Amino acid sequence: DRCDESLLLGLPDAECRQKLMSQYYQAFVKGELTKNDEQASSLGSRLRSYLTKEDPFRVRIDDDVMDQDQLGEVVAATEGFSGREIGKLMIAVQANLY
Repeated sequence: DRCDESLLLGLPDAECRQKLMSQYYQAFVKGELTKNDEQASSLGSRLRSYLTKEDPFRVRIDDDVMDQDQLGEVVAATEGFSGREIGKLMIAVQANLY
């Protein structure tokens, strides 16, 4: 469908960027870790590991990654980013994990 109206939304302020970063980090990074752990623990993965003698691929992120200090640095570095740009940034972080 086509929308003939246009909306101008301002850029998110620091508080909003912090919320967006936290939300996208949980969705795109931590959420994928959970899926990765479930997949690596699956019967198929364990069978493949047994047959190939290779450990299943697991992604690990230390607990201190994206703590409040790091989050503050990222929020400051993303001043002027739109919400979409922040979302794309976190998708790029997710892609670089693999």
